[in-house]
Amino acid sequence: MRRSPLARIRNALLIGLTISLLLIAGGLAWFWWTFDQAQRQARAISPNEQLIIYSVIGAAAVVGALTTLIMTMRSVRQTRKPFEQLPSDFDPDQVIESGNSGDPLIDNTLQKVEALRKNLLARQTSLTQQTSQFQTVQARHEAVFKLARLLNSTLEIETLLNDFVRSLVKKFDLSFVGVGLIENSSIVVRHGVTRKAEQIESTSTLWLALSAGIAAEAAAESQIIIKRQPPFDTALPSPSTVGTQVAHPLMNSGHIIGVMLSQSSQKLDEETLNHLRDIAELLASSLSNAQLFANARERATNLTAINDLARAISTSLDLKRILDTALQQIRQLIPYDQASVTTYDVGSNMFQVLAANDADYGMLSAGQETEGNGPLRTAYEAGHPVYIAKVEHHTGQPLQLPFADEAQSLLIQPLTTADVRLGTLNLTSRRPNAFDEQQVSLLGGLSHFLTTALVNGRLYNQRAQALQQLEQTQDHLLFVEKLRALGELASGVTHDFNNLLAGILGNVQVLMGELQNPEQRETLRVIERAAKDGAETVKRIQRFARKDDGEIDAPVELHELAEDALDLTRVRWRNAAQEQGVNIKLQREILNVPTIRGHAAELREVLTNLIINAVDAMPTGGMLRVATGQRGSEVFVSVADSGIGMSEEVKARIFDPFFTTKGERGNGLGLAVSAAIVSRHSGRIEVQSIEGRGTNFAIWLPMLEVDFAQVEATDDDAPSVRGSILIVEDEELVRIALSRMLAAWGHEVVSAESGRDALAKFRPGMFDLVITDLGMPDMMGWDVLRLIREREHGIRTMMLSGWARQIDPAEAKLRGADVVVAKPFDQAILRTTVAHLLAGTLDLTPRVIA
Repeated sequence: MRRSPLARIRNALLIGLTISLLLIAGGLAWFWWTFDQAQRQARAISPNEQLIIYSVIGAAAVVGALTTLIMTMRSVRQTRKPFEQLPSDFDPDQVIESGNSGDPLIDNTLQKVEALRKNLLARQTSLTQQTSQFQTVQARHEAVFKLARLLNSTLEIETLLNDFVRSLVKKFDLSFVGVGLIENSSIVVRHGVTRKAEQIESTSTLWLALSAGIAAEAAAESQIIIKRQPPFDTALPSPSTVGTQVAHPLMNSGHIIGVMLSQSSQKLDEETLNHLRDIAELLASSLSNAQLFANARERATNLTAINDLARAISTSLDLKRILDTALQQIRQLIPYDQASVTTYDVGSNMFQVLAANDADYGMLSAGQETEGNGPLRTAYEAGHPVYIAKVEHHTGQPLQLPFADEAQSLLIQPLTTADVRLGTLNLTSRRPNAFDEQQVSLLGGLSHFLTTALVNGRLYNQRAQALQQLEQTQDHLLFVEKLRALGELASGVTHDFNNLLAGILGNVQVLMGELQNPEQRETLRVIERAAKDGAETVKRIQRFARKDDGEIDAPVELHELAEDALDLTRVRWRNAAQEQGVNIKLQREILNVPTIRGHAAELREVLTNLIINAVDAMPTGGMLRVATGQRGSEVFVSVADSGIGMSEEVKARIFDPFFTTKGERGNGLGLAVSAAIVSRHSGRIEVQSIEGRGTNFAIWLPMLEVDFAQVEATDDDAPSVRGSILIVEDEELVRIALSRMLAAWGHEVVSAESGRDALAKFRPGMFDLVITDLGMPDMMGWDVLRLIREREHGIRTMMLSGWARQIDPAEAKLRGADVVVAKPFDQAILRTTVAHLLAGTLDLTPRVIA
């Protein structure tokens, strides 16, 4: 059967197209096979491979198109007329280009061929674009991988951040990258770089406020901040046009530790922003690990230096050698440029240098003297550190500090015992803001070593002469000396504890007046009770340092104390024990017993100590029994355990100070202090113990006749007088609590954070009462009262201080204080005192109200 001309042309066209498609399909198959092999080998397709692939695909397309054209034209020629019969001026290329040969069938074929060619070219262009995009994505992933490897390559923060910012700004074509860390209410960017063209330069340190700017916004909201439109943050360096600014918060366990800042001259796409977000998360994790490593290394260094310092002091009585060694060891813990130790001579009003050290030149000559004024005298008299962060801003008396000509910041730590002021330990630096709060606190602890060294140095000759005469009483003297050293060590921190407890107790009592939820109020009562117990502990430390026995006159419910002690120690006998896989069963036999007189906090401490000892005596679990009862004119509370028990030798020494069976976990003072407390309450402790079976402690206390009608009046008896009160307090926690408390009672309150601030706010006739702290950095509370009374003689005044129990009330009266109230203060006592003071009904006999 003879095919029609049209069928012959169609078949030729189909055969040509089929050949074209097969050639193109072969080229594409080769391309995808090469692409798959590159992915399996984790590499990009090389430029040579790409050129060959594109050449093959293009050649296949051209060959297929030509084959189709030739076969189609041949069929047309066979069905129409031979090419030789065409006009001599016939141009096939012109026909193909114009798409008009004069023959409809040929024109239709040419149009399809041209459409196929364009489709193939479009497909080739699309494949080229996809390959380019794939290479870009692959390059970004490789950049992220390299940055992640960089972040995990070191735990040194400086090296880590320096390398990181340079790599990030280059790999993501950014104009600025910086990493800022939160320091002292600011975001400090010490590691930042800018990039212009191919030049990368480090930026100077940026101090960004936490109140404004893109970094502050990211830190406050704990989320990524992106700016693509003006206004941009002008605090960031801009080496070129700004197109996008991004701030990523760096989080560690839910807390903001810093911000990663990036800036580009382009509008960053979402994929790039996602990469930056992932990198910021990796950076936050690396920073956290680096900070943990730095903290661990710093703690190890501190412990080594403290151990060396303690060993130097304990192995020598040569005061000069001890002080020289101490200053060298302190520099390992607190970097300084110069340091000195001075003692004060009251008669001549002069400070004398005992030892001095320079960071560059080593030990300096001693013996210089300076007048006893300025910050040295302030720290010496106040008994707490004086820190001047920027000397250029110091407006008080001249520094008059040895070796401080070039000092830009200085830290002065008083060296005092419970009853003697010895001198000062002084550190200076040529940098402003050189010391932080942690270093100030650490220096306070180290100063006790120097204090002990000074005391021992002064007593060395006396002890050497009396040693032979005191051999028979050596053990007793050693005990007394240890207790005295303990008192000196503890008394130095009572002021800080009193301030902290005052802030806690004040804020808790304010919250108790505001909250109505019973569970929340009960939680606050537990906190209040613990804070008051802490205050009582501080009082005992101060009484110990002053050898003051105090008074025992408050009604106490012994059965309630037992319940309180169990609640306070629940974390030890239940929670902590269960975490260690230990099961301790509680047998509660607490009966109501008659009321006694005593110190509730002291007795609660005794019971708490006994319960903790009982838990420690049952390392594998057992039975804890707490009971109360009455026999005759005595009541008792007992704490028993089924633990390891004690031998007769151990039982004979358990009340000796510093005797312990707990090794480094114990200090040997718990039972000694407990026995002293019970003795002060006219009671006794009975101990029964069998090795391997357990121990029972029973505390027997006498029942006393108590006139409960004489229990202290509540604040309901206070006059309902309202007034305008000025508060002068440098401790923010205490100042806020006191302000809220007085305002809740209806008073108008104005607060000042320093003596100078108070004097600036004070106007005669403006206030009815001034309440001031004693020790403040710029001036003492005595000076504040004196200057205020010079302006308004009849104003009522109150001294509120953690050193209240060390103040002579008569002297305080002469120096301008109508009344002295001790920190921490109880809300009811303070309210009553303020009301009576404002009403003019307070007994102004010199005394300390606690």
